[in-house]
Amino acid sequence: MRLVSSLRGQGYHVYFDNFYSTVQLAEDLRNQDTLCCGTLLTNRKGVPLSFKDSKAFAKNRRGEVRWKTQGNVVFLQCLDNKPVTLISTVHTKANLSGFVKRRTKVQGRYRPIHVRQPKVVDDYNINMSGVDRSDQPINKYETLRKTNRWWKTLFFHFLDVAKVNSYILLTGDKRTRTSKNSSDLQHSVS
Repeated sequence: MRLVSSLRGQGYHVYFDNFYSTVQLAEDLRNQDTLCCGTLLTNRKGVPLSFKDSKAFAKNRRGEVRWKTQGNVVFLQCLDNKPVTLISTVHTKANLSGFVKRRTKVQGRYRPIHVRQPKVVDDYNINMSGVDRSDQPINKYETLRKTNRWWKTLFFHFLDVAKVNSYILLTGDKRTRTSKNSSDLQHSVS
């Protein structure tokens, strides 16, 4: 609650991942006129019992959606590659905003299909896109070496973070970005 103390009561929408989200937090933020949305672990206290068995829900077809409201809180579970559970006080019900294109294997070949996507998931993806993708460039150009020393592992991780950050600073603002691509990252730093 201290993280959002300066935002309370000003009409902000807070988005978070399943590490931070709880039913109690969503209710507390809602009571303080701050709306929130985020992914939710199904083993958290207060999650509806029907959402606890994700393995049974995973047997449904792709694009399946189920939702439930408890007071001002909307719980939503949708199936894409795997079941995803979300909690929201921003949305009032599980509006289906449209379709997203996915690929599925049919008779040994990948074919495009259209999967229903709720507005809750769409809004979450738009607002969390930069956060969830922060490790992708680090993993792509990882210099991690196998070592028995914990401090060396930490050193190589921070070296990777510094490398990616320096590349971001080098390429600058997206509007004035030069024609450099991510393969230049390795060459620019070395």
